Order: sequence, then C-alpha cells, then structure tokens
Amino acid sequence: MLVLLSPDLDVQNERKTLIKCFENGLDHYHLRKPYYVKREFVNYIKEIPSAYRRRVVVHSQHQLCEEYDLQGIHYQAQKRKEERTTVRDEIRKWRSHGKTVSTSFHSIAETMDNNDDYHYTFLSPVFDSISKKNHNGQGFKVVGLKKKMIALGGINKDNLHNTKQMGYQGVGILGGVWKDADPFTAFQDLKRLSEHLFH
Repeated sequence: MLVLLSPDLDVQNERKTLIKCFENGLDHYHLRKPYYVKREFVNYIKEIPSAYRRRVVVHSQHQLCEEYDLQGIHYQAQKRKEERTTVRDEIRKWRSHGKTVSTSFHSIAETMDNNDDYHYTFLSPVFDSISKKNHNGQGFKVVGLKKKMIALGGINKDNLHNTKQMGYQGVGILGGVWKDADPFTAFQDLKRLSEHLFH
C-alpha cells in the first residue's frame, strides 16, 4: 500500500501532478493542509476530477468526506487524544458509511495503547524527515503488531525496501515526492518499488 500525503504548503503544479498520479495508479491520497480554511479545501477537491475523489482522505473538515463522496477521514493525534470517546463513536459511524478511517502515532507505546478500529495507522518518523527539519527517524520496528501499520517519515527510493523487513504493510510518502525536482517521476519510482514489496 502506498499513500501519498499532500504538502503542507502548496507547491508549483501540485494539482496537475496529483491528477497525473491518479491517472497512473495512485489509490490513496491524504489531503492534509494545516493552513487551509474550508473554502480552500472545497476549491482543492473541486479541481480533482470526480472519478478520483473516492481516493481522497481528509485530515480535517471531515464533513467534506460525505459532501464530496471521498474515500475516508483521518484523525490527527491531538483530536484522537482529546476526544477519545467521541472519536470511537465517530469511527463506527464512518465505517458504517463505507468510509476508511486512519490515524497517526508517534511511538510504539502509543500504538499498543490504542485498540480503536482503524483501517490503517501511520507510525512516524521512521527515517529522518525530508519535509520537516530536526524530525529525526526513530527506526520503529512493528514486526508482530496485529495492526495495519504504514511507515511514514523520510521514505525515499533508497530506504523504502527496509520498511517491509521492519514489519510495515505500506508506506506514506510526502517529501520523497513533493521535495523532488520531478515529483511525478519520483511518485512513479516509489509506486513501482512499493508494488514489488507489498504485492
């Protein structure tokens, strides 16, 4: 499984590159824009052809998931911790509506402590982040964890192959695509490698 996450700040030709990625087999796109207001999210989603919107997961403005028939929603760590009981009820609701639900963890202990019914969870940072300064990789190994774990943080074509041995069932890519001089080619390379690993 390969998940592409949006860059925090818009990059040149982002929508055009994203659509090319969808056209070439991107199945999971996490739309995470911390500085966007609702109107900006709506405009972004409207620029995605309707045929591809079922591949989009939103990290905030969750109501847009139903309004635009998106793939699912993602709970950021802060909301999950502060509103644990509410989130648990919401997970059941979203799952019953056929939507995917995911979240992010930043330690093995945090992962072990949570038994909520997510489709998959990110664990980060696995390697030194490409998109965030001083975000050092922790080399988390998840062999034996009975959860669908997605490695996030510093994934590129040189280290992606290590994630399978570390117990992951997929990778989340951010800087490895959007910080590359040719984001679309970087996506193609990473997709090919991930398909070989996680077939």
